[in-house]
Amino acid sequence: MRGRTFFWLWAPLAFTFLLLGSLHGAETLTEKKVKSAFLYNFAKFVEWPVGSLSSSRQPFVFCTLGDNPLGGTLDEVLQGKTIDDHPLLSRHLTNLASVSGCQVLFISGPKDSGAPTFPANLRLPGLLTVTEAESRNQVCKHGAIITFVLESNRVRFVIDDKGAQRAGLVISSKLLSLALPGAK
Repeated sequence: MRGRTFFWLWAPLAFTFLLLGSLHGAETLTEKKVKSAFLYNFAKFVEWPVGSLSSSRQPFVFCTLGDNPLGGTLDEVLQGKTIDDHPLLSRHLTNLASVSGCQVLFISGPKDSGAPTFPANLRLPGLLTVTEAESRNQVCKHGAIITFVLESNRVRFVIDDKGAQRAGLVISSKLLSLALPGAK
């Protein structure tokens, strides 16, 4: 029974990361779809602070900020899914003043320069912050808990576990084991 439980907890995450982690040769999988799937899976493998969601009917909200960073792909990925029986919603924010009510916040990084422009003071309890950088060398050290990077045409990620702890989040050891080490 224990082995079967482990399989059902670990298999979906491993399958998603293996299937979606590679962009090379995947005509129907775009970088936006891969990142959207990662965001959903990140949320499944994070323990949220008690009281983050007041009732089982309250939606679990994924927010994006930036120049339409994921298009409609996040909506497609979240369609019909739940996390701990909470329905999933996505919202696109125009500014950080409306971040209240978000459990996951993805802020797209600039495509034409180095490090992402991530607000260093954006550390709210119960908020999983995610951004992107062009390489591990440009991972933001004072903001996002998870940072996407492209390595060898694959979407990978770096996790700031201490940042997660400051936000009151506990990241699964399974997810931590799949993350890249920080900046080289």
